[in-house]
Amino acid sequence: MSLATACYRLATAIALATTVLTAPLAAQQSPVEMVVISASVMEAFTAAHVEVATLRTKLQAELAEPKSKKPEVQASLRDKLQVNTERILKQHGLTESEFAQLTRAVSTNDALRKQFDEAVAKLTAGRGG
Repeated sequence: MSLATACYRLATAIALATTVLTAPLAAQQSPVEMVVISASVMEAFTAAHVEVATLRTKLQAELAEPKSKKPEVQASLRDKLQVNTERILKQHGLTESEFAQLTRAVSTNDALRKQFDEAVAKLTAGRGG
């Protein structure tokens, strides 16, 4: 067998092995693209997201105030954020874990991101948000 034939066979074997070994990885990644979120879940997630973002903005403004520089005031504001975030999520029928999963899905899936952006625009229309 010539050197060229041996190299060709080795390259073919490597290509085949790479395909066989990476196929399961590709199969694991494809479900991310196929995520579907029902309209009611997207509506709940969007409403919760907008409310949590508004809460964060408000509390960040409070944190920036000179009176909020004390560690105990900052801790109180962090606690307020946590308690109110949990309340908002519960009000919309979501757990912290579900909210995080939906956030990740919307962040990594273009179709879901478009659906989310449209829902935010609809929800905040006329509110200046």
